[in-house]
Amino acid sequence: MAKYGESMGAYIWRAQLGIPNPVEDTMTPERTNDDRAESAMRALVYYSQKAHGGESYQDYHLSDLLGDLRHLADSYGEDWDALLETANTHYIAEWEDELRARANMPGRGN
Repeated sequence: MAKYGESMGAYIWRAQLGIPNPVEDTMTPERTNDDRAESAMRALVYYSQKAHGGESYQDYHLSDLLGDLRHLADSYGEDWDALLETANTHYIAEWEDELRARANMPGRGN
């Protein structure tokens, strides 16, 4: 599986889609899971506008985007299941990091 920044690198986002560079390190403690969800929503809104002719967001757009991402992975020879496993690992780590950060906030019995 190619690492981010190689075959499916950030240049695709900038050059072909006209989207600004994504944040370099998505697992930094400065970004919250709400920040991550907001970034994903921006991508989904952009996708919905491009793929569905300006149609306002519909609930099937998310699953359609996932399907199209799978087509993209196939076209680059990426292992979809491995990508999902990595994404799930990041998701869990990000939630654990945020829960630890919340537990260490002042006023939480510390």
